[in-house]
Amino acid sequence: MVSVAYIVLPFLVFIICVFLAALVLNSNWRSHTNRVFAVFLVAMALWGLTIFGMRSSPSPSESNLAYQWEKWVFGAIVATSILFFHFTLLFTRTRFSRWVLRALYALGAMVWGLSLGGVVVTGMQEKFYGHAPVLGPAFLVYLVVAYVPIVSALVVLARSLRRSRSNDEKNRIAYVLLGALASFIGGTTDFLPALGLN
Repeated sequence: MVSVAYIVLPFLVFIICVFLAALVLNSNWRSHTNRVFAVFLVAMALWGLTIFGMRSSPSPSESNLAYQWEKWVFGAIVATSILFFHFTLLFTRTRFSRWVLRALYALGAMVWGLSLGGVVVTGMQEKFYGHAPVLGPAFLVYLVVAYVPIVSALVVLARSLRRSRSNDEKNRIAYVLLGALASFIGGTTDFLPALGLN
């Protein structure tokens, strides 16, 4: 039996992220960093909403609805990853080449298209905790495009933390770094059962 918390938590993520995005834009919508962070929060909200839709769908043996939601989940994850990397570069004032970001966004759009086309995930199955994806031939491409920006963002944050001389700035960077690590671990453990690991 699937717990209520398992289904409801992603919807709470959706509500919280929409609220935070509104707060960020309200504080200073003219700031490019704030706008990128707000879009990142909207992508996080979309991730939460799609996970909620997938988890609250009927069993895959009864309906195709969970699979339709899951195809959107992987696109939302890639968007979140790339937007977080973009925000991290702005937040830490790290110099970067615009072509790198353009390439990442283009790769993200490609992976989202592959996901909607049913190549990243080919179906759904039941696991001990609820619905789980059946991984498709493009799952490895998804992993690279989703994880390279996150790992890169973690490296940028760690370097900025070491370089910073201000205690306030160190605290801000440390909070973002801890949040990113928690999300990285949580996102990873979410698909490990689909690979056969409990």
